[in-house]
Amino acid sequence: MNAKHEERKLLEMQAELARLKITAERLKMQRARERQSMIDTGFNTILGLADGLPSQSLLWKSLLLPLSWKHRIFTAAGLLLWQVWRQDNKR
Repeated sequence: MNAKHEERKLLEMQAELARLKITAERLKMQRARERQSMIDTGFNTILGLADGLPSQSLLWKSLLLPLSWKHRIFTAAGLLLWQVWRQDNKR
């Protein structure tokens, strides 16, 4: 009877180990989903900000507004630099 008791105790311990492994794997997957969700949220926020930017043609048209020449030159230089940077990133 002692051998059966020890065998039963061993089986119970193995079952508990299997349950713990399953719980650990479930927690690891949940943590990975939460991390991916945070990354997706951040990416969607950045995309939302990019959607709010004015179009390129609107920026060029704004150069024709009554501004001082100094502001027009700085705005045009910034816009040209942005276009060059954008074209370099496409390559």
